[in-house]
Amino acid sequence: MRAPLNVFLNSNRWYSAVSDYCLQLMSWLRLHGSADVILGCHATGPLISKSQKIGIAFEEIPLFPSTPLSFFRSWRALSSLLAKAIAHDDNLENVWVFEGREHTLAALHRIFHRDLWRNVKLIRVRGQANTTRNTRINQWLYARGTDAVIFVADVVRQRSPFELPQNHSITFPYCADFSTGVRPWEKRKSESENSKPGQNYHWVHSAPDVDFNSTLLLVVGRYDPIKGHKELINAFSDMDNLGKIVQLVFIGCSENIMAAELVAHAWEKLGGEKISTPKRSFVSSRCGQKRLYICDERFSDVSLFMVRAHWGVIPSLGSEVICRVAVEFLQNGTPCIATDVGALREVLEGGPSRIVPLHNHLKWIQALESASALASDPAFFALLRPQCKRFGMERYSWERYSELMAWLKQKR
Repeated sequence: MRAPLNVFLNSNRWYSAVSDYCLQLMSWLRLHGSADVILGCHATGPLISKSQKIGIAFEEIPLFPSTPLSFFRSWRALSSLLAKAIAHDDNLENVWVFEGREHTLAALHRIFHRDLWRNVKLIRVRGQANTTRNTRINQWLYARGTDAVIFVADVVRQRSPFELPQNHSITFPYCADFSTGVRPWEKRKSESENSKPGQNYHWVHSAPDVDFNSTLLLVVGRYDPIKGHKELINAFSDMDNLGKIVQLVFIGCSENIMAAELVAHAWEKLGGEKISTPKRSFVSSRCGQKRLYICDERFSDVSLFMVRAHWGVIPSLGSEVICRVAVEFLQNGTPCIATDVGALREVLEGGPSRIVPLHNHLKWIQALESASALASDPAFFALLRPQCKRFGMERYSWERYSELMAWLKQKR
């Protein structure tokens, strides 16, 4: 008999945290779980390009635009996908859905094509931060239209305002394998030309290089007001750096706020030197010891900075239920300073990271000052990093997906 087949349906055209949860699970099944995987989604996009690098098969499910015609075409495509699996004697085991569109499509399809769904479980992964609307259709979709519901965090479960049958759902966090510094769909590369071992990192012409031996605080993620970049800049400008160099690095791309706006805000607060290019900028305090580095590009050396930063900083004002950046920091041995929003406390509590109350400017200043002091103690920090990595690998290792699959199997 062939290995079990898992079909993943994902209608998100843009790469999101939910997409990453989907990709990590597909990768584990494909590379370590002894299962075949087929991804059903749009014809183009980051999710396809990344999954194809590890040999995941693809079938087009054209759920966009959201029209009756697109739904009809997706219905036919799903029928064809399942029929081909049966014709080739594949052991179709699970169909996974991550967004409302494909969830509704699959649940209705199963009613009208029971022959294609015989002994196949429909699994909904709920990773959205918004509260599930308490409607009759949602109650049916989650309680009876699926065989299992996976919530990525307890806060997500709490935002589903209806009861589910006993043993119908499980809370299972985002798990990954970042311990080697590269993702399974990425090729390992040599140390960046911008930073040889033991040297600094050249950021932009005429600006000081990033000094990996001085305190380095790293923020990774898109530029959006909800991510709290401006609030972090305010705390950074007000902290006491005790005459030492403290560096804050933003790695991301403009989305709902432009990187240039963050540069202007930082210059207003810090009042020192400003150097800007279309992709990278540098701002310093008047004394030159507080240094902010901002990029607006698909940064190629994220993994390098993840490993060499002293602290990963997550100043978000909302959302944050999958917390993939926090997991990546942890598994690279980098402790976090994070706002108490979403599931960040769930993910980080119990480890060597720090949690800061939401909208508490003074606490943020204190957290940054404490982090800088610890970073200046190489002996203490050498002990902190292994603790952090161990915590990240024990709690959020890829190997934990075997627990999830075991739970699903006992539901037969």
